[in-house]
Amino acid sequence: PATIRHLQSKPKFFTRTRIITLSAGAAMMAADIITTDQALKIPAAHEANPLGQSESARYALKFIGLGAGMGISYALRRSGHYKAAQFVPIIIGIPSLGAAVHNAGIHK
Repeated sequence: PATIRHLQSKPKFFTRTRIITLSAGAAMMAADIITTDQALKIPAAHEANPLGQSESARYALKFIGLGAGMGISYALRRSGHYKAAQFVPIIIGIPSLGAAVHNAGIHK
């Protein structure tokens, strides 16, 4: 006779906690973009990242960083590392937060 196997269901990827952490990572990156644009309006200021010399390159870098955070988080979740998957977007966003704080301190 045929038997029915019940597959264990994995938690959904977009849980409330993951949405919050992804949003926090995106907010840190957005803060970096905003403060960088403000700081670059000052005549003596320049972009320290050689890859982010143009505005479109800065947006692309943040978009890639957010996508990488989501991809790594998803891969960790698929491999059963649920707790680690929650913190990846925050860890990827922390350098952007540091840059945003630095940029906010640049004045005329």
